[in-house]
Amino acid sequence: MKKETLGTLAILLATLFWGMTFVLIKDAVSVLSVFTFLFWRFGIASLLLLVFFFPTLKKLDKTLVWHGVLLGSLLAGTVVFQSIGLQYTTASHASFITGLSVILVVLFTALFQKKFPSAAVVTGVFLAMLGLALVTLQSNLSINVGDLWVLLCAFCFAGYILLAGKYTHLHGALPLTIVQIFTIAVFSGLISLLQGSFVVPQSYAVWQAILFCAIFASVLAFSLQIHFQRYVSATKTAILFTTEPIFATITAILYAGEVLTLKFVLGATLIFCAMILTQFPTKKKKR
Repeated sequence: MKKETLGTLAILLATLFWGMTFVLIKDAVSVLSVFTFLFWRFGIASLLLLVFFFPTLKKLDKTLVWHGVLLGSLLAGTVVFQSIGLQYTTASHASFITGLSVILVVLFTALFQKKFPSAAVVTGVFLAMLGLALVTLQSNLSINVGDLWVLLCAFCFAGYILLAGKYTHLHGALPLTIVQIFTIAVFSGLISLLQGSFVVPQSYAVWQAILFCAIFASVLAFSLQIHFQRYVSATKTAILFTTEPIFATITAILYAGEVLTLKFVLGATLIFCAMILTQFPTKKKKR
């Protein structure tokens, strides 16, 4: 239980960093192309990981590299589709649709394990999604092309959560993190060059966004998530990730001067209730 509690807190901290990036990414991709921004973000993150943790590369083997590339590909789909979607839809809509990965993780887990999730997990998912709706959705529920891009992001993120939960039991956290982040950097850089959109950012605000996303939302966040997810189930991890819109909204309040609403408070309360509910141990049924 101590390891699970520590893992829960670590994943929450990682989610805090990710939630803080919504406003920064939305501003940055209005100046840079999506793939150029992602190259600088994950390229700098890869360089930092290589400089400080180069000895861990001795642990690389074919299986670890393959698993890292697979995780990196799913993660690339997550951040690319989300960043593209943010160009056409609001951050709140993007947060909510990304949160649908919670339901997808539960459904995929039940499908692969050929069993129904527990009542506590089902109730927790319901509360989490209701809370997400209150936190993120506005009165206008129309769907645009940006929402569809973010829906693809949710599918990639659900797959990433499930495979990360499996692979963290097989490999060291740091080498796995290095491979997956390096994969995104290479992929983004190649697409940016092929598009002819590669540039060196000139704006201080853009560099501020890149460095924050590289250091806190990539190096620290993914290292924490990869290392500690071995102590937390995939379903609980997905529900913990539903706190991202809460942190995104708090950042918008502090950074952009948005006003805190009662709807946000109610939604945040439901999400935290869902988190607590899913921490209760599941009773095994006797034959």
